[in-house]
Amino acid sequence: MPLCGLYDGGDSCDVRGERRYMNGWRCPRHTPARMAGHPEPPVPDPEWTAMGLMNRPDWPPKRTREYGHATDTPRLMADGVTPMPPKETKSKGDRKP
Repeated sequence: MPLCGLYDGGDSCDVRGERRYMNGWRCPRHTPARMAGHPEPPVPDPEWTAMGLMNRPDWPPKRTREYGHATDTPRLMADGVTPMPPKETKSKGDRKP
């Protein structure tokens, strides 16, 4: 890894940089968070990152059933016998602003 990219007042840090940031390689003493006086953000668990989730054997998730077919049981009203009427939908052209 290259040297730490900190250049402050004519002096440069001679420690090898461990991580690359937007402003270059930085050693643990000169990270942007530490220079600003903030605590370092936690490192995410690699298993829960986007690449970690995509590498799981159960990815992509499978749908267990299809919804909205005519063979589905109808939704019933409060009496438990009468089917609910279908919802009326309007096309996008009929909407009023």
